Amino acid sequence: MQKRNKMKIKPIYWLIVAEVIALIAGLLLGFKITYAPNLENDWDAISACASWVGVVTSLGAILVAIRIPKVIADRQDKIALFEKRFAFYDTLSRCINFARIIGNIQTHREIQVFFIASFGRERMEEYTQDSLDRDVLKLENEAMTILKQGVFLFDFDTADQVKPIISTLGSLLFIPDDHNRFWECYAEFMGAVKEAESILLPKVKNAISIGK
Repeated sequence: MQKRNKMKIKPIYWLIVAEVIALIAGLLLGFKITYAPNLENDWDAISACASWVGVVTSLGAILVAIRIPKVIADRQDKIALFEKRFAFYDTLSRCINFARIIGNIQTHREIQVFFIASFGRERMEEYTQDSLDRDVLKLENEAMTILKQGVFLFDFDTADQVKPIISTLGSLLFIPDDHNRFWECYAEFMGAVKEAESILLPKVKNAISIGK
């Protein structure tokens, strides 16, 4: 194979050598590359061409100046959209984790304390009932606000799975456990979260990962 390659390269090699020798010989004999002396420069044409070059260059600069801010704005919009989508995903995930934690609860107070642990502080503190209600209400409003934004963030419907969570969570957090409605809300909330985990959460994760 090597011999064949050498046989193929030799003619090209000798052709290049011959051209170089011919060029050197021509230069030694006085051959020069020049323009025809009878041609005259048309300075008006040259000036017109230069003007058009200036126009084209200026137009290009304007287009670039317009394009760059647009690219930056589009990128910032994508970053802001990602942050809002991720906040929705995080809140929905916290609802799912909260439902798992309260799977074996006994009292309404336990639900409130675990809700604060899931959505707010990691450390458990001694609460009075008033301070407990206050913190739970604050965190619930923040979570529900984020979940309600889902209808504007994705190209698929989020309301079917989010509305049952919103409508039952508030009742679950503030209806006393000795009330008949409490355990109904508990069952409805657990069912709503289970449906959201199986149907909505995969769609949200997919939308975030591919940026749709």
